[in-house]
Amino acid sequence: MKRFDVIILCGGKGERLRPLTYIAPKPLTKIKNKPFLYYLIKFFLKKNFKNIVIACGYKSNLFQLFLKKYFKNKKNITFIDSGDVDVLKRIKDAEEYIDNDFFVCYGDAFAAIDINKYTKFFNSLKKGNATILGSIYRLQFGILKVNKKNDKITKFLEKPKIKEPINIGYFIFNKNTFKIISNFKKWINFLNYLIKRKKLNFYSFNGLHLTFNNMGELQIAKSKIKDIENFLDN
Repeated sequence: MKRFDVIILCGGKGERLRPLTYIAPKPLTKIKNKPFLYYLIKFFLKKNFKNIVIACGYKSNLFQLFLKKYFKNKKNITFIDSGDVDVLKRIKDAEEYIDNDFFVCYGDAFAAIDINKYTKFFNSLKKGNATILGSIYRLQFGILKVNKKNDKITKFLEKPKIKEPINIGYFIFNKNTFKIISNFKKWINFLNYLIKRKKLNFYSFNGLHLTFNNMGELQIAKSKIKDIENFLDN
């Protein structure tokens, strides 16, 4: 497989997961006695990624302690602290450590993807194009359709799938993308630029994946972590 680097975004404050994130950043939330980030890094190491950048901000000192504890002898993992900034600034700060085409992943999302198929798809695109991993999502709650005139329920949908795929992350960019990134200050503006120029491609994934933004989703992640462990062990 062609070599890729990876930037893992870990700088957010995780406000929707408070009070847990008052203590530690969301990627360091413990799931089965290990921080969630441990499983994501283990995945990329197993796939022989030679260069991993952990892009931090909020409580960044805890990531240094995490790396010393779980990946002390891994010299191919770099830690950077950009402070309280937009996602795009973290990616810009990682540029000096990136030598190849690269992934950008969220530190709170894991997808059990076939990395060879995914990177093969990316390599088949025209130079300058990027990819994003997406999946159809089933809501965790039933949906009520209500007649606003009389407050009567007109329909009940039991945990429906939403029509549009959700963003799992696992972006892949060409190394030369940094030249474009330098023209933007906001991550969303950069993505919209790619979209308007039909440069951002969708890769559909319906396999095992998990992320967590609140306490309910955290419990779901904990219930699925055994499946992630089995995936990593195979």
